[in-house]
Amino acid sequence: MHLTDASCDNAAIADITRERQRPTSQVQPPGGDPAGWPAVDPQIRRARLGDRTDVVTVGIGAIGLPFGECLNLALAHVSCAAYYANPPEAVECLDAKLARIRDEYGRMLGAIHRAAPHARVITVG
Repeated sequence: MHLTDASCDNAAIADITRERQRPTSQVQPPGGDPAGWPAVDPQIRRARLGDRTDVVTVGIGAIGLPFGECLNLALAHVSCAAYYANPPEAVECLDAKLARIRDEYGRMLGAIHRAAPHARVITVG
């Protein structure tokens, strides 16, 4: 059996299938580059999924949801529910945000199934 771990902290749904990530670390980047660590391929590519892949696990947290913003709003004595029910221009309402995340998640699962057509996909979160 062979295990490939392509996990990372703070990944968004797009980081799994299409976006290059720039890792963060408390460790100094190679060569002391002030720009940080070099960008890496999306996890789906780094994991080298294919016809022989048996199992894929995906753990996506709530990075796409506004929990951090709601904490900041609460500290400013603003209702998170009221703010996202009628948000300012250029801010997604909660229903739209949830619909977008649901669609992105479905596309991500489709991409995983295409990359590893015989794999059992297990999602955790």
